[in-house]
Amino acid sequence: MVEIVARIFGRYGIHARPAGAIRNAAIVFSETEIVLIDPNDRTCVKNAKFILELLTLNKKCGDLLIVRARGKDEEAAAEAIAAVIREFEVS
Repeated sequence: MVEIVARIFGRYGIHARPAGAIRNAAIVFSETEIVLIDPNDRTCVKNAKFILELLTLNKKCGDLLIVRARGKDEEAAAEAIAAVIREFEVS
């Protein structure tokens, strides 16, 4: 299992467009379980392969997320999802 902490830089947090990008990156790793966890409430675990679960995270700019991956390509999957989260920077 791999865990990476990623800060959200997008001005509007996790909304439809970044949620779609995270989901699209996650489904590439079909044999790997990828979840996003709220570090303040570790019981809040959302599957990165489902857009609606990502939208219910209610995360805004500056918040942290833990990307946890487990499975065949766990390191690559965690890095890919963390990169997508960081990609939506304030413009």
